[in-house]
Amino acid sequence: MRLTLDDISSFSRCPRYYQNLKGYIFPKSRRQSIIEKVIRRAYTRRTEYEKKSEWKSVIGWIDREVFRDVDVENEESFRAARGLSESILVFIQKWYEFDYIRNTDPSYLDVPVTYDFVSHIVVGTIPLVHVQETPVITYIDELDYDSLKIYNDIKVMGWAGMLTDQLGLDQVKVRHLVIGPKSGLSSTPAIIKKDSCKAIKETIKEIAYSIAAGVSYPSYTEACGTCPFRKGCRI
Repeated sequence: MRLTLDDISSFSRCPRYYQNLKGYIFPKSRRQSIIEKVIRRAYTRRTEYEKKSEWKSVIGWIDREVFRDVDVENEESFRAARGLSESILVFIQKWYEFDYIRNTDPSYLDVPVTYDFVSHIVVGTIPLVHVQETPVITYIDELDYDSLKIYNDIKVMGWAGMLTDQLGLDQVKVRHLVIGPKSGLSSTPAIIKKDSCKAIKETIKEIAYSIAAGVSYPSYTEACGTCPFRKGCRI
């Protein structure tokens, strides 16, 4: 059976949630989607042309994405788009000056990683890896939490464990870039050592076998209050 780290993560939250989630995709905010697209394009162009993208080019990418389907003659729509553009620009400028320009290491997007448990395969895709003496996994979202929670994020820990396994590394570093409410940029680093990945690998294996066995039950936690599938869960 072939599973993804997203499958594993969903099942770890609640087996019934995982079953209901099949085929359902939670949309990202437009701000996060555009920020990710711009950052990916900057790293792609740096790899292709062996030089960093100029700031004016980055600004142009943002404006094209934000105003792509906006009726500029409609004042309300134009004002909303301009606000979104400014919000994105604040974050991207900080990322550009404090991260992109200062980082000279080779960078790779969408790095495939795998755990092969013979009967079942679990795959993942790391958004961004910077090649250093200790490779750095970087991911971006709008969830602000401290570095300790990285160690309890099964998907992120799965990335780290798979990468150490495949490359024979002693450790990797994980950076969580947070798009703050006021477009602030904060980076939460964590060092994941090879020895600590043994437990996560075993956990992922157990979950994979549980999914394959068709295990399904509601796991009642405080998260139930905001679960989109809560009406279907009854004892």
